[in-house]
Amino acid sequence: MASPLASRDDSQLVWVKSWDAKIPPPITSFKGKVVPRLFLRSSRRRKIAIEVHRIYSSAPPNQTTQPPDSSTPAFYEQCVVRILVPDTKATRIVNETINTRENGQDESETDESTILPQEFIDTEAELPSDHHDGWKAKYRFPIRSISITNSHKNVVSVYIVLGRVRQHRELYFATDEDAQEFAQALQAQLDQEPDRTENKLAVTARGVTLNEDESITLLVEICGARNLLAGDKHTSDPYVQVLFDGIEIHRTDYISRNLNPIWTVKTNSLFLWTVNSRDLFMSEGLLCVVFDFDQVGSHENLGQTYVSPKFLYATSEERTEQSLKHPHNGDAGTAAGFLAVRCRRATDYDKHFMQELAEKRKKEKREEAMPELQKLKDLTKLATESTGGSGNFASIIARRSKVVRSAEHPEGVKVYKVRPGPDPVRPKETIWLSKEQLRDESLKESHLWIDSGSGHLGNLFVEVIACDDLPNMDTGGFVGNKTDAFVSVVFEDSFVTTDVVGDCLAPRWMPWTKRAFMFRMMHSSSQLFLGVFDYDLSFNPADGHDFIGRVSIDLSNLRKDTTYILTYNLYTSARMSQRKKRGTVTLRLRLEIDDDRQLLLSSLDPPPQIRVNTKSWKDHHVVRCTCTGKTDMNKYSMQIINSYVEELLALQQAGFYMRDAAVSLFLWRCTSPIKLLGRSIALPVHSITAFILSALVVERPQLFPSFVLFGIAWLLLASMEYRRHLPDLWSRCKSYKELAGCLIFGESRAAPELIAPYTNSSAAEAFMIQWQKRIADVEDAASRDYEQDFNQADDDTDALPGPRPPSLAPPKRAGGISLDPFRPILFPIQQNLAVVCRFVRHAKYIIFWEECYITFWIVSVCLVLGTLFLFVPWFYLIQSSARILVWSLLGPWMRLVDVLYVSKGQFFNVEDMLAPWEGALHLGVTSSKATRARVNQENVEKLKAMKEYMFGRFVTRVPVLKEDRYRDMPLAESSAVPYRPALVPLSELAMQEAGYKRKRLMGQHMTGTMIPQVQTHGQTDAPIGHATAKPRLVDRNEPGGSLAIGPTTVDAYAQLGFLVAAAGMLTWLGVPAVSHLVIELTK
Repeated sequence: MASPLASRDDSQLVWVKSWDAKIPPPITSFKGKVVPRLFLRSSRRRKIAIEVHRIYSSAPPNQTTQPPDSSTPAFYEQCVVRILVPDTKATRIVNETINTRENGQDESETDESTILPQEFIDTEAELPSDHHDGWKAKYRFPIRSISITNSHKNVVSVYIVLGRVRQHRELYFATDEDAQEFAQALQAQLDQEPDRTENKLAVTARGVTLNEDESITLLVEICGARNLLAGDKHTSDPYVQVLFDGIEIHRTDYISRNLNPIWTVKTNSLFLWTVNSRDLFMSEGLLCVVFDFDQVGSHENLGQTYVSPKFLYATSEERTEQSLKHPHNGDAGTAAGFLAVRCRRATDYDKHFMQELAEKRKKEKREEAMPELQKLKDLTKLATESTGGSGNFASIIARRSKVVRSAEHPEGVKVYKVRPGPDPVRPKETIWLSKEQLRDESLKESHLWIDSGSGHLGNLFVEVIACDDLPNMDTGGFVGNKTDAFVSVVFEDSFVTTDVVGDCLAPRWMPWTKRAFMFRMMHSSSQLFLGVFDYDLSFNPADGHDFIGRVSIDLSNLRKDTTYILTYNLYTSARMSQRKKRGTVTLRLRLEIDDDRQLLLSSLDPPPQIRVNTKSWKDHHVVRCTCTGKTDMNKYSMQIINSYVEELLALQQAGFYMRDAAVSLFLWRCTSPIKLLGRSIALPVHSITAFILSALVVERPQLFPSFVLFGIAWLLLASMEYRRHLPDLWSRCKSYKELAGCLIFGESRAAPELIAPYTNSSAAEAFMIQWQKRIADVEDAASRDYEQDFNQADDDTDALPGPRPPSLAPPKRAGGISLDPFRPILFPIQQNLAVVCRFVRHAKYIIFWEECYITFWIVSVCLVLGTLFLFVPWFYLIQSSARILVWSLLGPWMRLVDVLYVSKGQFFNVEDMLAPWEGALHLGVTSSKATRARVNQENVEKLKAMKEYMFGRFVTRVPVLKEDRYRDMPLAESSAVPYRPALVPLSELAMQEAGYKRKRLMGQHMTGTMIPQVQTHGQTDAPIGHATAKPRLVDRNEPGGSLAIGPTTVDAYAQLGFLVAAAGMLTWLGVPAVSHLVIELTK
């Protein structure tokens, strides 16, 4: 280990005294107790020295100059006792070929009792010095750690305390005078130690307001290391040991085969450390030693560094990267790598987190030691948590329906048992209900809401109402064992599930069950994913719940303050062709947007990379199927390749839109209805626009850049107009006018939607039939053309002389097993097709206003730039640039350039001029980029490990932008009505905003540096400084109603107008009066 005094450039040796002595092993050691002392004295020839070093806060003054004056940098003195061994040729050869062991002992000393803390072993001071020629430093003891216990003749007994190490040694000097002189010198230095301590504290704590009696708790993080030495042949298994005053306070886990390791919470990178501020500044700081872990033998030292007390005391999560001192001889000036550390004062959350982390690590170690007991616990948990499923005997014999006869219904009414259970408040009334009663009860307001998510743009309220026509995923349906349905919901960083409704193909979720969720929005383009599954109880963790179907819901074109009851078809995938319906799902949905402008502006931010972690593979399977479907598109499959090819071939349908648009444009068809004087008149708006713009460009070509930008905006606006006039109301999008109003006024001026079930359903169905017939006709025509061309080619082949070539028809598939030798060729093609299809989907969704917020910004930017480009003199710019190029590069004076410079090899070269600076500039830029890349990598690895610790190790990516091939559209029975909440008393509204009837479930979006925390924004809606955040919902007739009613906008404008009028009146009347008074007083 390197001594801080051996390699410091800011230290100066001011006094030294040495003595020859024989130092046997400590009396308390095994060797010292068993072997007689007489036999050990002759083989332990040593030199003991007392040194006083002067350590400066900055560079020391030149020793040849005058004594330092008041401007000399501050310093303090430090006294140490060194034990030196003979520096023979044999010992030098051994030290050059054999690495120093972890405990710092050479091969000549193997007694375990002589092992000293790492901080007090000198290996870097082994080179001979001017004061100790022929000797090398072995140990270094601070003077404060030594006390004299006895002195008799030529023997001095000392007691050494170094951290947890206690040693009792006897020092045998050559003469009695040497022993007495050593004891007196040691005692003299001990008497000066209190003054040195106070001086050191004043110097090291300079610039810091220090409370000497303060006990501080620090959170320290070992971030990572880079460019470490190779402890093995080509790599290392590094870990970090942290010591303070010789005592180990922390040790990270080792990372296998890595010279640039990053330690995370998974590898024990964090630790808490409580220390007195005085003790901290009296030390050298924290000693961080990097070792190479070895399964057999001792661990090899790779380097060390000190973290200064001032950094530890004053830092606030700053990252410091310090060079490691080289551990081997002769390399004291060479860095052995770099170690990065962070530190801050520990908060209450840090202490609580570290306590839970320690308990969890202990639990994991116990479970690793008893794996069979853990398996038994898992089996017991699965058995006790059974909620039905295949093979559940209780669910098979349970009665689920019966006929109830009454006076009103003598023939009887069939009622069904409510699952998973009746209302706890009305158990008798809700245990058996008819179909109509089930429908009515399911549409009532939910009793409990699960509040989840990390966003702040608004709230999304989702209630799962029902599923219909589900397939039976269980065996034994003839005896009543049917699908045990539950619904999973994924929105941004949240994953929730409903209760399980057992043995039912048309389940209904009642208001008192777990079915209602409130999500906090993070991005305007986020989608809502729902998946329906059959709950299966299995003792095999690899068996997942049976997937039935999924649906993705586009929220960008839904309006706030509207209650939607939406019904969707369920499909196993939205990215594969030949989909088959597998039932329906019905949900109730509502958007609550706090700030429409902020929601619109959030679309300018890049979509966040959202990943959801789960603790079990079953949950991971549920999340993945809910987000992307049953088919894993990242695996090689010919079916997936065919699906991509079919999707690209389907782009031919865009020709239909282009042909219809061209016909309407060139033939001046009236396709754009405009309201004038209360009447709707169809005009050829697009034809008029195209004619005017084209005529202007022809007459003024300098307007071509503006024409291109206006053309892009015009194309997108025409696409918006097409969608807004579709007969299917659920296929329409928001208008540019509505989004522009959100940006200008801060809120949407559009009224809530009102759509009755089956509105325009017949017209929408007829439109789809006509469109599908048009596509089928084109495909049939293409098929006939292909067959005709194929038959013609076959006839031409028959007319040729010679043998008939093999048929061009595709061969039939042969039976048997195929290893698919084309996989290495086709799988890269599949990946490239996936990239192309993903790009095509994004472009399609933007053009057709599926991503309405992104399309709005594209149109706005094109309109603004097109307008600005109208005032740019493009002809003048192009002509001036061309003139400069022609007159500078093509003139006859270029011959002079050739004669004077190029032919003589003196051509002006910018690279030659910048060559002296290029190296330093490139090094600085590369170093800064490398540092940023390293910090980013550390943050990514740290966040990944923290999410795995908090939420589980199974990770699923959640798409934000639309990536599916098919859009899931609401069915005709869906409806929308304006949301008009009932007025409630102020007390009840305040309880609702505080979280009454809501259960908070944290999202997985984490922020922070050292210990990333789950974002807690929006746990409560209760405002600060106001009675309520929604005063319009307060019933003024109830007690306290007047307290929540603040000034309206009209009241605010009225008060402002009154203040302006009063100020004007006061100025009009007061200024003349004051001026007249001043004139009278000055006469």
